[in-house]
Formats: sequence, C-alpha cells, structure tokens
Amino acid sequence: MSISDIDPDALDARGQSIIFKRVMEEDTAAITALLDAGLDVDVRGSFNATPALRAAIADIWPVVELLLERGADPMATDRRGMTIPWLATTSRIGGGETGHKPSDG
Repeated sequence: MSISDIDPDALDARGQSIIFKRVMEEDTAAITALLDAGLDVDVRGSFNATPALRAAIADIWPVVELLLERGADPMATDRRGMTIPWLATTSRIGGGETGHKPSDG
C-alpha cells in the first residue's frame, strides 16, 4: 500500500476522497487503514453519498458491514434520498425484495 492509500486527505482523479475508489475495489485493508488514519467514515462524495451508501448502491455488502461496524450512519441519505435500509430491501443480492410490488402477485 502506498502512502497515498493511507492519507485520509487523499483525493481521486474526480476530486473526491480516495475511500470511494477503495470501496469500489472492495479493498477492506485500505478502507480500514484510511479510517484508522482519521478519515471520517461518513465523508461525502458524488451525489452526496457516503462510502457506505456507495457500497450499498453497488451491492458490496461486506464493505457496507465493515463501514457500519466502524460507525457509518445507516440512515444517511444521498441527494436522491436513498438510505442503506432501503437499498438493502431492494438489493439484487439474496434476501432483498424482487422488485415486484405486492399487487404484482
């Protein structure tokens, strides 16, 4: 891991915290190192999403769990009003809803 990977102030090419890149890479070691270095677990990125929301949107539930264990706000909303509980119930990954309304049969 390079020093920029554990710098809590490091930004990606889009100008947002490097944690969002690490979330999408499912790099739990780098995520843990960033949080240990003092990065706010609920730092905001594009669409005002937190890292945990970004992971939930991408159905990367092990990373969501890690971030929640590290203190992420489960009720944080992004610009569209999405929350982790809503995303969990609509996830395409096992256990979530199928997307059918109750009246769909």
